Amino acid sequence: SMRAHYQGKISEVERKLKAAGVPPGPVIQPLPASDAPALSVLFFLYMPSIFRQLSEISAVAQRMLLPRVLDFDSRFKLRESINVDTTTFKTDWCTFFNSHSDQP
Repeated sequence: SMRAHYQGKISEVERKLKAAGVPPGPVIQPLPASDAPALSVLFFLYMPSIFRQLSEISAVAQRMLLPRVLDFDSRFKLRESINVDTTTFKTDWCTFFNSHSDQP
């Protein structure tokens, strides 16, 4: 009958709408296919702490080359803004990547 025909079409459209409403999974950036870029990513992912400290010191040194501010209050605020407390970050790239890497 016509009613059954249209009821089937309505059910099909409702099923498609429900499927379209499901959000996709997270997009995870895979490692590069070639070895050299992949090794670069892995190095920065598992960089030894001494290199991490050296990079932070280098960044601070670059910031210290900024033009000096003449009054004491502004200089104090500038130095305060340079200090970065890395313990406040809840998730780093390594943790995020490893927690999602086993998903397809």
